[in-house]
Parts: sequence; structure tokens; C-alpha cells
Amino acid sequence: MPTPDPAVTVERWFLREGTPWVVRDLRAHPAVARMLPFTVALGAYTPPFALAAVLLLPGVDPLVAPPEAGLRVLVVSLAGILTAVAAVLVFLRLRRTREALRTRTAGLVGIAAALVLTIVPDLFRGRALTGLVETVALLAVGWVLVVTGLGALLGWAVRRLVVRLVPLLSVVSRAIPLLLLLVAFLFINAEAWQMSANLSRGRLWGVVGFLVAVLLLFLAFRLPRELAAVEVPAELPEIRAACARTPLSPWAERLTEVGERRPLRRRERVNLVALLFVAQGLQVLVLSVAVFLLFLAFGELAITDATIESWVGSPPTPGVLWGFDVPVSDELIQVSIAIAALSALYFAVYTVTDQEYRTEFLDDLLAELRQGLLARECYLATVGR
Repeated sequence: MPTPDPAVTVERWFLREGTPWVVRDLRAHPAVARMLPFTVALGAYTPPFALAAVLLLPGVDPLVAPPEAGLRVLVVSLAGILTAVAAVLVFLRLRRTREALRTRTAGLVGIAAALVLTIVPDLFRGRALTGLVETVALLAVGWVLVVTGLGALLGWAVRRLVVRLVPLLSVVSRAIPLLLLLVAFLFINAEAWQMSANLSRGRLWGVVGFLVAVLLLFLAFRLPRELAAVEVPAELPEIRAACARTPLSPWAERLTEVGERRPLRRRERVNLVALLFVAQGLQVLVLSVAVFLLFLAFGELAITDATIESWVGSPPTPGVLWGFDVPVSDELIQVSIAIAALSALYFAVYTVTDQEYRTEFLDDLLAELRQGLLARECYLATVGR
């Protein structure tokens, strides 16, 4: 097997680290090849999903199944998701040692295979044309994610979240009691329940969307300032330390001088801000989901049906969430969603502005970013661009 070009290996490391726009020439990394994990997931999802649907939901379209079939729809979806995840993990393991899986040819073959694997089950279900349009649209989305660099960003952020999930949950477990004290007065409050109960689910998601927009606007203004404050001294000892245990290590050892620090290009700056943005967003998402589940459990234990009826003026209704029947009242789901959204906004602000939260969340991320910028100095000093 031919040995990969060291420059290509280094550039792949930058891609894995979520910084594709640091790479000076992406022609050695075709987009159709880089999107192969997405293509493999898409091709592996449909066959088990369709088979499980035939066995568990005969004659019923899983996409429009009634709420009472929610558990079976969940099982059908999990069959596809678990198969897709397993296929991607196997593919990523194989790609480490097989250079052929990184070529444009492999990417085109993967796209053709995904089309076949998704269309054939749809052909038997009588929706071949619809399935073809959906598959082509999903492949186009995957291609756009790769070309814009969002795929690399999301991949890095998800891997980082998985690796750091236990420390993150530890911090979240310490943050939740304070959040509970701050928002408990909203939860044990008749007006909050009345407001939430009187909103349709669509309008409630509109309120959540507004709060998320405020959150994103805050991060969009604040995170570039945090990036500008990161100091990257172009000194050999720091660069060699940052490149240790990376493919850049031999390059750093051979450097004799670095020269002046190379300013970030506009697209590199956007890439790095987006890296901070996505990482912070995933952390906030984990916390908001934890808050939502916490208030569901707390409300089910502490708030009786009689209390709900006295607050909202009518008996509680059976809960439905994303088409699934759930064993809690719809009113409890509504107020828990609203409080989780408010908690997400609070947490996003405090991870950036409060020193205790910064130490746990943002400072560690900025330190990783600084290491990446030092590695960039080594890369640019070596390739001379």
C-alpha cells in the first residue's frame, strides 16, 4: 500500500479538527470522498428502516403513523439509526488503513450505492419517485455541508462532545441546582402553566425559536471577541509543544525559524468562530435537554392532576411529543419546553460571562483553539503559503 503524502496526512488532521479552511489546497481531498461517512449512513439507514416498518407497521406509513403507534415507530427508527451508526463506525475504521476509500472514485461509488439502497425499498413501498427526490436532496445537503466546512465542524464538535461527555455531565449536574433555584418559581406558578397551556405546540416552538435566535445573536457578537483575545506567539517551543502527538510533530522538529505570525484569512476566522459557535451550542443543547427531562420528572412527581386543573382551568390532556404518546400530561410537556429554552439562554450567557462557568466550558475550548492556531503556524511555515 502506498504511503500517503505527509502534507495530505497533515491536512486530514486539520479536517478532523474541524478547521478545513486552514488547508491551503483542498483538491487532494475531494468533497464526494469527504462526504462518504454521510453517504454510508444514508445508504445503511433505509433498508433496516423499511424492513422493520414492514414487520411492525404493516400497511402504515411510519412518517404519518398515529400517536398510538409511537412506540413501534420509535423501534423502526432506531433500527435504521443503529444500523447507520454501526456502518459509519466500520467504514471509518476501514478508511484509516485503505487509501482507496479516500478517493473521488470511492465517493462516486458510495453515492451510487446509497441511491440504490434507498430507492429499492421505496420501490416496493410504491414511493420510488418520492424516495429518489428525498435521497437526492439529502445527498445535496451532505455535499453542501462538506463544501462549506460545516460537516467537518459538526463532526469535530460531536466527537469532542462524546469524548468529554462525562466531564460535561459532571459540570451540568453542578449547574442544574442553581438553575433549578432560578427557574423553579416559574415552574410552580399558575401563570406560567396557563401561558404554556394556551399556546399551540407550533406557537410554543415559535417562542423557543425566538429565544434560540436571541441566544445565537449573543454568541455571534461575543465569540469573535473571544477569538480575537487568543494570543498565539510564533515561538518554536510553543509550536513544538502544540504539535506534539499530531502528524505535524516531525515538521515542527525540523523548523528552524517561524518568521512573523501569519494573520488569519477571513474564511479562517469565520471557520474558527463557527468552531466555537458549534461547540458552545452543543453544550447548551445538552444542558437544555437535561433541564427538560429534570422538570418532566419533577413535575410528574410534584404536580398532581388536580393542581394542573386548578391552574389551567381544565383537566390535563394526554401528552404527545413529536408524534409519540408519552406518559405525562401535555401541559407538563409545554411548560417544561418553555423552561428548558429559558435555561438554555441563561446558560449560554453565563458560560461566556461568568468566571466559574468560563473555567469549566469556554476557557478549555479556547485553549484547544490556541493549540490549533499554533499548529497552523507550523503548517504554513512548512508549506510556505
